[in-house]
Amino acid sequence: LIIAVFLVGWLRSCLYNEEVTPDYFAHKKLADTSFIVGYLTAPPVAAKRIKVRLAVQAASGSNDDSLRQATGNIFCYLDSTSESAELKYGDAISFRARISEIEPPKNPLEIDLQHILYAQNIHHRAFIKTGEWAKVGEKQGNIIMRYAYLSQAWCVEQINTFVPNPDNAGVAAALIIGFTDDISDEIKEAYINTGAMHVLSVSGLHVGLVYSLLEIALRRVKTKKKAWKWLQMLIQLCFIWGFSLATGATAAVLRAAVMLTMVIIGKALKRDSNTMNVLSAAAFLLLIFQPYLVSNIGFQLSFLAVSGLLVFYPSIYDLVEIDFKLKAPKTIAEKRRNAFLRKAEDILDWAWQVTAVGLAAQIVTLPLSLYYFHQFPVYFWLSGWAVIPLATLALWLGMVLFIVVKIPFINTATGWLLGSIVWLMNTSLWLIEQLPFALIQNLFLTKIEAALFYIAILGASIWLFTKNPRWSFVPLIATCIFLGGKCYSYYENLYTSEWIVQNSYRKTLIGAVGATNAVYYTESLDKRSIDFTTKNFLLSKNVTDPTILTLTDTLETANYWAKPPFYQYKTIRWVRLMPDDVLHGVALQKLKLNYVVLSQNPKIDMRELMQQFDCEMIIADGSCAPWSVKRWKLQAEELKLPFWNTKEQGAFRVIVK
Repeated sequence: LIIAVFLVGWLRSCLYNEEVTPDYFAHKKLADTSFIVGYLTAPPVAAKRIKVRLAVQAASGSNDDSLRQATGNIFCYLDSTSESAELKYGDAISFRARISEIEPPKNPLEIDLQHILYAQNIHHRAFIKTGEWAKVGEKQGNIIMRYAYLSQAWCVEQINTFVPNPDNAGVAAALIIGFTDDISDEIKEAYINTGAMHVLSVSGLHVGLVYSLLEIALRRVKTKKKAWKWLQMLIQLCFIWGFSLATGATAAVLRAAVMLTMVIIGKALKRDSNTMNVLSAAAFLLLIFQPYLVSNIGFQLSFLAVSGLLVFYPSIYDLVEIDFKLKAPKTIAEKRRNAFLRKAEDILDWAWQVTAVGLAAQIVTLPLSLYYFHQFPVYFWLSGWAVIPLATLALWLGMVLFIVVKIPFINTATGWLLGSIVWLMNTSLWLIEQLPFALIQNLFLTKIEAALFYIAILGASIWLFTKNPRWSFVPLIATCIFLGGKCYSYYENLYTSEWIVQNSYRKTLIGAVGATNAVYYTESLDKRSIDFTTKNFLLSKNVTDPTILTLTDTLETANYWAKPPFYQYKTIRWVRLMPDDVLHGVALQKLKLNYVVLSQNPKIDMRELMQQFDCEMIIADGSCAPWSVKRWKLQAEELKLPFWNTKEQGAFRVIVK
């Protein structure tokens, strides 16, 4: 039975891939510039360009301009204009652009956009310029999702209207309905560094709070009519799924919604539920509906966190007993003292519950968090004390605001109170972020190391629960292998250096990476774009603070010498040629170098290069235009010169002993 279910799941995964369908738009032998018609399947995301996700309805082939019915998804980048910013879910657009496959990362350990979009069944993309697209329709797609996004936009508008401070309004919108576009980078970083980022992305916590609020409200209805339990079930399901859809239906929200759906139906049928079975059934149903969710980070962390709560929370909570062992009072003063101490017991017990929940979830999600995010918030348990009560209060106030939005004075007062609660939560997390050792950063794990981490956790758990000492060897062996691999990695990095020309979009990025240090040359000191390309690679080399220099800077150290356009790192010598570096005449003696790097489209000919330099490889970096690279490549093939294009072949790497 297990094998049969596994094979059915595998078949479902294969058929879910839209590339195998005969009407997939890319099967129509698209021309260099193709004509596509499709509608938006999600609201546009504003950045340097407007990002939209389209469901293709029709496409033209390369042989003619006639449109034919087609299917598939495509990721599009539109120039940021007022027209593109006004697009919304369900709007249909037509455009003519070059369609390209989403390529794998061109740099070592770079964020894999191809894998991320593949999990959303998107395999192609297009860059669309202003004037090459037009809106041709609206109200396409799923009517439920369209009204869900409209309700989300309405909620965001009300929050922005009645919550005074833009930062507080942005956090409130994220907290209540999952709209994160208006959160500043500073606030987002504070939530990440304190382990509270899950609050800003609507998750199972929010769905659970909505369910609790409904339970409190519906419990007040006193009736013995049999039809009430079915009406109650219908009301709860409508609210939960309406809230889930309005907040974007993320993996964590869908998990909570499916689990609560089964619990609600079970209660109506008077059936008890095993929470682990409900969790497993929710995962099974979601993966049948959308198999690629299994590679979604939110899906993985959500299900692991809940499984950690189910397995570890009871044992962790039982470790500490909050009991003052009060004696029966004999006087009024003792009664008052006991009443005060009971309140203190309740508060301490609640604080320990929150801490135990955080610890249980952290045990199971830690390896995956380190693998994806490379950092550990030390005070995650402390942030829970501030976030959970304040987030609960803010969510309820948000619901109240949407109800009283048309009532003067009350709507303003509710909005002010909501903003104050959010401000208090932001301030609390900012103070926690300032505590010493609040964040351990630059923790790098490979997939194998993360797997060994999980084997150690699993073995230790079985050992502790079964009391069988034989299981103690599993975490011991896994830990030894893990530490042995780390030692080998550190040793290899200590005695091995690397010279690399990385592929950076329209930029030069040349690095020399040694033991715990690195030097990078680039024309732009934009740290975010440099980190996107290099951070994971440098962490794997134990480098946390690289030296970033501009293309005109000089440098002279024990291993590195730079006097542009000539450079040397240990035994590697290279020249970087730019438009201003014009080659004239024939050199009396060729300059012997290891590499020639072409940057920013220098106007040179490969024959001139041969006359000036004797090199092992000619490299065109990411700042060079495709037409220049194409010309150089043809010339290099004619002259039988070794040529490397980082845009096509990825980063050029050389090990330097």
